[in-house]
Amino acid sequence: MARSAVSSTRSSGPVRRASDPAGGAARWVWPLVLAVLAVAAFASATDGAFVYDDARQIAANPLIQTPGRVGEALASDVWAFRADAGQAGSNYWRPAFVGWLIVNERLFGMDPAGWHATSLLLHALVTLMAFFFLRRLGLDSRVAGVCGLLFAVHPVHVESVAWISGSPDLLLGVGVLGALMAVHAALRRPAWWRWALAVAGGVLAVASKEVGVMLPLLVLALVALFPPEADATVEGEATPKPKKGRAVLAAAPFAAVSAVYLVARQSVIGSFAQQGDWTHGPLEAALTAPAILTFYLRQTFLPFTLGPMYPLRPVTLETLTVTGFWLPVVVMLAAFGLAVWLARRGPVSAFGFAFFALLLLPAFNVTAFPPEHLVHDRYLYLPLLGALLMVVPPLAAWATRRMGTAAGAARVLAVAGVLAVPLLVVSWVYSEAWTGEEALWERAVETDPGSASSWTQYATALRDAGRPGPALEALDRSLALRPMAPALIERAELLLEVGRTDEAVQNLQTVIASSPGNPAPYERLALIQQGQGRVADAEVTLRRGREAAPGQACSFTTNLGVLLYVQGRRDEARAELERAAAQADRDPNAVCRTSVFHLGMFHAENGDPAAARALWTRYLALTEGFRDENSVQFRQAARERLGA
Repeated sequence: MARSAVSSTRSSGPVRRASDPAGGAARWVWPLVLAVLAVAAFASATDGAFVYDDARQIAANPLIQTPGRVGEALASDVWAFRADAGQAGSNYWRPAFVGWLIVNERLFGMDPAGWHATSLLLHALVTLMAFFFLRRLGLDSRVAGVCGLLFAVHPVHVESVAWISGSPDLLLGVGVLGALMAVHAALRRPAWWRWALAVAGGVLAVASKEVGVMLPLLVLALVALFPPEADATVEGEATPKPKKGRAVLAAAPFAAVSAVYLVARQSVIGSFAQQGDWTHGPLEAALTAPAILTFYLRQTFLPFTLGPMYPLRPVTLETLTVTGFWLPVVVMLAAFGLAVWLARRGPVSAFGFAFFALLLLPAFNVTAFPPEHLVHDRYLYLPLLGALLMVVPPLAAWATRRMGTAAGAARVLAVAGVLAVPLLVVSWVYSEAWTGEEALWERAVETDPGSASSWTQYATALRDAGRPGPALEALDRSLALRPMAPALIERAELLLEVGRTDEAVQNLQTVIASSPGNPAPYERLALIQQGQGRVADAEVTLRRGREAAPGQACSFTTNLGVLLYVQGRRDEARAELERAAAQADRDPNAVCRTSVFHLGMFHAENGDPAAARALWTRYLALTEGFRDENSVQFRQAARERLGA
């Protein structure tokens, strides 16, 4: 019996035959076109700087910049460098992402152009893997190429590709698609190394982003819908029944990988999930789900309103409006019915439905997100491929039936080309918004003018650009929407710059009263008091801060030691600095580690140069890779003193 894969009455579209109607040159032309367009659509981002989380996760992250701390970085959550000593700083343990940051840092240092280039290449790789995966599923090169084309240039990818900190989605794409391709190949040509590659892809997926734990279910769907027996079916014959239990057995290794990851993550994070300071729970998650799905469907098919923030907030029993709840419910039901109908057209669309739904499902966990961060374009990066699989092959099959193979293929390609042009233009233009802080947050307040946090970020960008007046106006907008500590602290800094010290002190005291555990206002207030000659008040403020924010006790102790030394209380100063220096090895805070430098100064001025040299040498070792302004200055001072 001849082996060939052919279309059936329930086929999702044209499939790969013994000789692909578009084969030959298309085998090489499509990958080349897709790779070029995947890079070209987002190339305007290559001139960009480190923005948003990049500034902290990369530029101010000593864990990825210090060669001796690679193991610590990989075994910590992605925000561990800013956390209190011994605690997790976030819910995100992503060792593959952290490893990617380390590799880029070694290759390019702090030149963002290189980081952007590798993100573009990674997106091109994911696009090519998507094309070849669809070919494996039986789509001919034209249909797979159309899916790949729309995926390559789609504007919802800007956040994942143009933003360096969005690269977990790209790494996840490599892991998921690599695992699925290897499983598909291993079932048809069994070999241990194919299964090893598949499991390696699974490890990369979960180590890149938490949604990778959905991979076992994707494998289950893949094997159930595309059993090896189907490849041997001849047109007109029924497909043999797949072997029972094969899908479960194929998914088992990936379930084990996910289980090991979740256990390890629990150990790193310290809990399944750290609770934020918001109060929306399961009821709000259920009520908000229709609006979230409606948002992602709009971004999939009409991606022309784009920004880092969107005006979607948790829906409560008190806010069941027509546009916020009832209309999205209608959209959700209609979309579900259409998706089920499409999934019944054939295995390709059915798998697309599973791919879209399973990979997007974690984005509906409203309880895990702050109220102003419920939706983001980056959550659609991989699910978009599933949506294209649901829609494009049935449309291609319909065009082929109506017009014949050649005319139908030409029509599908023409429509895809027409759609790709505006999508590429939108991606190019929106990528430019991610090249600088001011442009990014200006776009954010345009797309979500009700976001207090976006107005605060915009104010910071304006202040850094030397525009204090507009920055103060932006902060007033933020505080009018929702008084928050970051906005008040930022406002205090701006007021100090323009000489309005009394108002700045009032803002800081307001933060202390409303958020007593926030260390920032104590530190800034103490500096103001010291500058005014009120050293006794500054001492009281530092001691209060140390008690209120024990996680930052080491930095408060360091500043207190310096303040006592300035007052001439040397014995007390030495005791405080020694207390802080004893914690410096365990506490990643840059201020804490300056205690070692200051203690060296103390010994040098008190006639013990050997102790001073040892402490300065230790300080340089402790701050290797620290690139914040203060650490750079103290490191330079330590080197000069050692040289002298």
